[in-house]
Amino acid sequence: MKIIIQILLPIILLLSAFLGAKALIKNNLPIQNQKPHLPVLKINTVTLSPLDHQPSVHSFGTITTRDEARIMPELTARVIWIDDNFRVGEQVRKDQLLIALEPSNFEAALEEQKANLSDLKRQLAEEKVRANRAKADWISSGRKLEDASELRLRLPQLTALTARLRSTEAAISTASLNLQRTKILAPFAGRVLTRNVTLGEIALPQDTLGTLASVDLAEIRLPLSPEQIARVTGDISPESLVQKSLPIRLTTPDNDGFRTAAIVRIDPTTDARNQVRYFIAEISHPFEQTPFSLSIGMFVNAEINGKILPKSLRIPESALVDDAYLWVVDEQNLLRKLEVVRLASQQDDLIVQAKSPLTGPATIVTRPLTTFRPSMTVSPSSKSNQP
Repeated sequence: MKIIIQILLPIILLLSAFLGAKALIKNNLPIQNQKPHLPVLKINTVTLSPLDHQPSVHSFGTITTRDEARIMPELTARVIWIDDNFRVGEQVRKDQLLIALEPSNFEAALEEQKANLSDLKRQLAEEKVRANRAKADWISSGRKLEDASELRLRLPQLTALTARLRSTEAAISTASLNLQRTKILAPFAGRVLTRNVTLGEIALPQDTLGTLASVDLAEIRLPLSPEQIARVTGDISPESLVQKSLPIRLTTPDNDGFRTAAIVRIDPTTDARNQVRYFIAEISHPFEQTPFSLSIGMFVNAEINGKILPKSLRIPESALVDDAYLWVVDEQNLLRKLEVVRLASQQDDLIVQAKSPLTGPATIVTRPLTTFRPSMTVSPSSKSNQP
């Protein structure tokens, strides 16, 4: 019995399949092909309108003094007095007495020259009397004055005494100047950077007794690459930019707020190692606490306003694909490419300009995928007006 069932079962199945296929062909029923359901991709977007942007150019440098003077004596003498403010870090006024040297030798030299001057004046007066007498004697003898020799009229003696008188007057001026030089004054209002003198030591003309830095102005040299210079200057030359005293902002990692400075000149040479040029900025009253004090040698960051970029977009850096285009979503939620030109960087964003002018806001994909294709349907999950 089992053998009969095993033989008949395949025959029954084949017969059933044959009859079913025949019925389908007879009824001519179409075969329905169902398309697979693909989910719509959700993406993050930002909606931006073309605006005028002015990105900043960043540089750095260290604070240096604009005017720095070495305090050096102009003569040899003992130091007899030093001002209490002549110490490192202290501030001094212009023409403030800093150091006094022993004046005794120079006072004596001045008095000696004054005595020599008085004696020469007496000798010159006596010689003038002799010369006048010689002239009168020659005329009274009946001879013509033009026939008399200069020696007979004592003219060489008068000339020599006059020259000695002028030399002594010059020596008095020198002695008086040396006496003034025993008092060493501050050449300008400044802050003491170094002091290398103590009371009682002998000061020599080649000695540096200290250094002063001007408190009115400080300088900073800012290196800028050719690309950065183009972003700052635009269509004008860098030298023309100096006439505008371009403002900059200075910040430090350890202080809140910023200090302002102005570019006043440009180094005429280009660094052969990296092809940068140095813009030199001046800082007014660097040591004042407004809002924080600067010190010589301090490292600072500089921010310079660049030229205005009209009708540009500020986008997240991640939105730019291959440095050439953006993915944007149209009104039908379809993807399309927008070709752009990269203009500048600003913090974590980029400033780009569309090659084809935009007529209105653009919905830009902030993080495009490699699977994106033109005309692909997407679902923007969030939109905003700022990147």
